[in-house]
Amino acid sequence: MENNTLDDYKIAIKAKYETEKSGAHSSIFINPSRAKLRSLCLEIFKSKKDQSDLNVFSSFFRFDFSPSCSGKLKDQTDKFRPIETFFKGETNLMDVEAINLAAILVDFQPRPFLKFSKSERNNPGRKSEEVEEGHEVTEEVTIYPDTIQFFNKSFYQKKHEKKVLILLLIVSLITTYYFAFQKKQCMQWSGDHFENVDCELPNNSAKFKIIPLDKSLLPLKKVHVCDTTTFFKNGEAIIWYAKTENGIDFFNTHGRHPENDNALKPVTHYIINKYVK
Repeated sequence: MENNTLDDYKIAIKAKYETEKSGAHSSIFINPSRAKLRSLCLEIFKSKKDQSDLNVFSSFFRFDFSPSCSGKLKDQTDKFRPIETFFKGETNLMDVEAINLAAILVDFQPRPFLKFSKSERNNPGRKSEEVEEGHEVTEEVTIYPDTIQFFNKSFYQKKHEKKVLILLLIVSLITTYYFAFQKKQCMQWSGDHFENVDCELPNNSAKFKIIPLDKSLLPLKKVHVCDTTTFFKNGEAIIWYAKTENGIDFFNTHGRHPENDNALKPVTHYIINKYVK
């Protein structure tokens, strides 16, 4: 003979909870909350006087039940949270008294666990055979059908659905970031420097063309110079220039003029004397 375990007890209670969703207290069990479970608990104990249930109440809440204890019970609302999350399939109850109270709330029998554990553990519809005083005795015993099915559909399935939702959220965030980043893989001259822009921006009305991103060109900037500007460092030019239709433009580094594609040249004293005022 193999007795029922605590896990068997929890599975059977969870199965009873699933059936109670369509029972008299469906409004509570479809979406259980601590406050709803507390109110149901008070209602049950006011209408029933089973001594084993009263013992469970006293052990769990650390005070005896009385019809006038609603105020004290309200202060214990948070103690219903583990039972709430157990019913919802979010957590697993470990405290025996909490499990016994859950059994009371869904009116599961046999309870409490001590009584349940003493019953023989069998598979639904199976016959057990044992020898008593040399005679073979066949007895058909059935217990709590579809408990494993209830457990799989309610507990593991909910956990699987949560994992899928989290995975979809991560994929969505990565995809959004990727496409947003990809759209910025172009650049455009803005008059005095390059800016990262969306590659899908219309190019028809733009003064300067949108081109593929070239990070080596991003440091290039047009600069305004005057007679106090430092043009040389250690004898080397640090300002570059290119002539345009309207005169001359100066830049902070070498390259090509973004507006006319002329090569930039290192500044000379001749250019400074001629164009810098």
